[in-house]
Amino acid sequence: MTAQIEQVKADIVNHGGVVVEQEADIDLLSKGMLIRISVGGTTIFDRRLNFEEIGISSHDTEIREWIRAGTKSYAPHYSAKINSWSTQCRQAVKRYCREFESIEAMTASRHWRFLFFDAYPAFRDRWDELMTMRDDLIADIESEYDVLVEEAVTFYVEQMAKSWDTLQAKSEGITIHFPDTGESFEAGDREQCLEWMEQYVRADFPTMEDIRVGVYADYMVNLMFTSASLEQAAAQEAESRARATQAQLEAEVAADELWRIQTTREAREQAIKQAELERMRERLRQTADPYREAMQQLLAELTGHVQALLDGYAKHGSFRGRSLNRIENMTELWEMMGGRYLDDNEKMEQLIERLQGMRESGPADDSGKEAWQDRIGSNLMDLRGLITTKADELARQMQSGTRAGALEL
Repeated sequence: MTAQIEQVKADIVNHGGVVVEQEADIDLLSKGMLIRISVGGTTIFDRRLNFEEIGISSHDTEIREWIRAGTKSYAPHYSAKINSWSTQCRQAVKRYCREFESIEAMTASRHWRFLFFDAYPAFRDRWDELMTMRDDLIADIESEYDVLVEEAVTFYVEQMAKSWDTLQAKSEGITIHFPDTGESFEAGDREQCLEWMEQYVRADFPTMEDIRVGVYADYMVNLMFTSASLEQAAAQEAESRARATQAQLEAEVAADELWRIQTTREAREQAIKQAELERMRERLRQTADPYREAMQQLLAELTGHVQALLDGYAKHGSFRGRSLNRIENMTELWEMMGGRYLDDNEKMEQLIERLQGMRESGPADDSGKEAWQDRIGSNLMDLRGLITTKADELARQMQSGTRAGALEL
């Protein structure tokens, strides 16, 4: 084995590589576990800022060359609280875990830390506190959810009104365009623009389900077993079986063995390992089928486009501006997210293709424009019905079982 290692090292050097040798204390690794955390949801309320929202035209190439639009928040107070909570999660790992160069070399990652079994109880207590903080934070958001939505709508509609007036004052008659969504508004469409902004914020505001799922923290562990510890465990098992054959001492030995297990350091460490294995099994059981999850996301995004088009049509009696660009977006979504893999997808795919064809061909003449828009509206309603049915079916499948149900850890 040593000769093989030396040969590999020489080959790496001959090909211009660098060999960095790190000594790993295997005995040390058996006294704890490797751990890394994952925190999500810090940007759940954040979005990319459009220049038009701050009174800068998207056609102003000089300004766009020098300035980059930043981010905006729909709920700045809770964005700050979520960021503070996520920082505390990371600090918990730094406080109770240790960083070793040998661990970084072994895992090829700076994210793994070493947690001694002695520090595990304190770490778990702190982690449980942080999870309680997370649950309380979600509960606070839920209790104020409707107010938060209305505050965001009010703020961004008012800001859009100010920006509209600023842009029109700079360049009278300018068309205001939103590149991210493809929406455009002529100089006389001020009210339509503000109405659109209201609808956009409401639709873009994260749902409570998005927040519950998206704001999370979890940790993964890697338990290390040395050959010596495995041999010791096997020897202990053999000894236990031998003692168990002595029927006349069975009760006494069993009681003594139970006391020994409960009071030794090795048993405490084994209990920690077992608890973590059970936590990992539970995490696997809760893991969703990635296929169904992807299809649910596809259907949700399609629903958003379809509903936005139907809402605008119901309100104005027509499809205004570039709103029908959403049909092209739906076509791209269907292709990129694998819509063809949906069960019984033929009708849905045919409707999307038909809508795309109608959008591209347009009405035969001005006299047929109203009938053309009515046909689009009818097809959109049919598509909405199919999407709703399929989404309900996927939701039932997600509840009935998960990918992890068939896994053995």
